[in-house]
Amino acid sequence: MSVRGKPKFVVLPIEEFEKLKEAELEKIIREAEEDYKSGRFIKETAEEHFKKLKI
Repeated sequence: MSVRGKPKFVVLPIEEFEKLKEAELEKIIREAEEDYKSGRFIKETAEEHFKKLKI
């Protein structure tokens, strides 16, 4: 479906949507594990993190 001529929505069975969500989550988990194994992370408190976000 489109809005003003630009693709905006997709209609698909809920089962297919759930499969896509699961695949995306698995990818995110794999990437996080790779980051951890490679040392691409930092340790900080929640307060330190929020200061970086300027919240």
